Amino acid sequence: MLVCKCKNCGGQLEFSGTGGLLCPYCGSKSFFSDEDLKGNEAFRKMLLSHQKAEALLKENDYSADRLWTFRGRDVYTTDTGQDLRIDHMMKYEKGDMTCYLTRENVVYIMPKDRDAASFRRGLGMLVFPEADTKLCRSFPEMKTSFPLRNGGRALVFRRRPNLYPASVFVPLQSVHLAWVISRMENICCALAYAGIEHGGIDPDSVWID
Repeated sequence: MLVCKCKNCGGQLEFSGTGGLLCPYCGSKSFFSDEDLKGNEAFRKMLLSHQKAEALLKENDYSADRLWTFRGRDVYTTDTGQDLRIDHMMKYEKGDMTCYLTRENVVYIMPKDRDAASFRRGLGMLVFPEADTKLCRSFPEMKTSFPLRNGGRALVFRRRPNLYPASVFVPLQSVHLAWVISRMENICCALAYAGIEHGGIDPDSVWID
């Protein structure tokens, strides 16, 4: 195991959880270089494992999502006669579809089951280059669906904490807008790679953290 000393006070540095080291005495920060980690593969694996665990906790920590507030509840009836209660912060219409932002989900209510089937087929067509497999995180992750009594269908997607439609934050500062445009370019490239055309990209269909 590496033992690193603070260059300012000589104290032993501690792992800070952000990919670097922190001095508990004077607060100085330091970061590893590849040369520092050479020959210490076990420590490198421990570092990566810790970072992955921290990232996973953050992605599931809805208690840190302070922007979400309860605004209302809508109820739909499934084809089995059960109530589907949707507690939401916001909802909006997009064509014939109604979109709900809930605590942990995004729910699309499609009035026609065939439209929902087309939506799901589009998601099923997504493929990613081997070098860009992480791009899948930029697309909806479906959890489940419910057929409705009126012939429609509810599609339920995961909403990660602090993920909201871009329209919530407009107007965006230029530095943030540049980041969104850059990610959108990656998304459009992924769509083109999969042979899919998206004809309805707007501030409500783009969600940002």
